[in-house]
Amino acid sequence: MISGLFDDASAIRKVTAEPHTLLGGTAALLLQLAHPSVAAGVSEHSEFKQDPLRRLFSTLDYLGMVVFGTKEEAHRIAWHAMRAHDRVKGPGYSAHDADLLTWVFATLSEGARDLQERLHGPLAPDLADQYYRQTVLLATLLGAPQEAVPEDQAAFRAYWHEQITTLHVSDVARQEARAILCPRPLVLRLGAPLNRLITAGLLPEEIRRQYDLPWTPFRERLFRALITSMSLVLRVTPAPIRRLPTRCLMALARRTRWKKYSAPTTKRGQDRVRGAV
Repeated sequence: MISGLFDDASAIRKVTAEPHTLLGGTAALLLQLAHPSVAAGVSEHSEFKQDPLRRLFSTLDYLGMVVFGTKEEAHRIAWHAMRAHDRVKGPGYSAHDADLLTWVFATLSEGARDLQERLHGPLAPDLADQYYRQTVLLATLLGAPQEAVPEDQAAFRAYWHEQITTLHVSDVARQEARAILCPRPLVLRLGAPLNRLITAGLLPEEIRRQYDLPWTPFRERLFRALITSMSLVLRVTPAPIRRLPTRCLMALARRTRWKKYSAPTTKRGQDRVRGAV
């Protein structure tokens, strides 16, 4: 069997393979946009508004190939993402900026862990440590210097608290958020009300308030009831069945989209990506 960056016993695979991981995607994206530089980059360069499904699949491809793919797949898709980031730059921001890469990584790492613990209970301390160390690779693969990423969970918690309490949601971020929460494609629009409820419930209160997302006692009770119901269903469902959708999505990605990532790259480029591992 061809090895990947992680094996099936790794904490990051156990967490990311769960079907509920996708539910936190919009909250993670809104947290990223709460950083003004990220919001500016997305507004001026992202194709999300024009083609949200393509943007969604690109993100899923990256996470899927890095976490569940072979080493070659992880290296190639990371290289592809880095080259796509080359053009994302403007006054006061660059997609290669270490601080921005670290913040994007933080939202993905914390978002997946938050949902995991809401639905399955707290991670054991050793598993939580392993999960954090492994998610750091999501940032370093895209070029974030190791020293820019919080070194352990304690440092990460301090970093997270500081970011949440100092972030300012700009008008640009609110405009992008409206496009995300009220998408145009019918297939996404059908699930939009549920997605808005889950997203608002997962966001920290101060960020939710800055986005002007409605939150009433009724909506909070509805959100808590939804989380409780999902938790009960997931806990009685055997892990192989819960994780089957993720395996199917990976197989589909390899069959339908791998060609766009498998074009030859220069040796220098491959070495640069491998050097981040």
